[in-house]
Amino acid sequence: TVISAPSPVIVTGHAWFGNVHESYIGKIIVHKFQDNDPTNGEYDDEEMLEGWEFLLRDATGSAIASGTTGPDGLVTFDDLPLGTYTVEEILRDGWDNTTPLVQTVVLSAPVYDAIAERIFEPPAPVEIVGHAWFGNIREVYE
Repeated sequence: TVISAPSPVIVTGHAWFGNVHESYIGKIIVHKFQDNDPTNGEYDDEEMLEGWEFLLRDATGSAIASGTTGPDGLVTFDDLPLGTYTVEEILRDGWDNTTPLVQTVVLSAPVYDAIAERIFEPPAPVEIVGHAWFGNIREVYE
């Protein structure tokens, strides 16, 4: 007995291709405060400090921006591409730092599970925000 196969059989499959959406906007917010109790590790009830200078460096160490804290103790670096940055505090005379003078902030895109959540593209633009907290206390002379 001879069995002939029907016309070609078509098997349907799926291929999923993922990409990072290009419209992510990075922002780093620097918080500057007077650390009256440097041993407790809490920053909620501290006085925010105006007029402090900060330098922003990219992953190569190049200075790309600088800023000064406002009355709210904040300085913001906007419109940054995703990546790794360092924020450097310019320490003033008469003050000691209670947090590191240089802090690393990584701005990275969230991971989307396109198959499980069916999210193929986030709404544009998506803001990715990083924070750096810098504390100081006035030097005490005896």
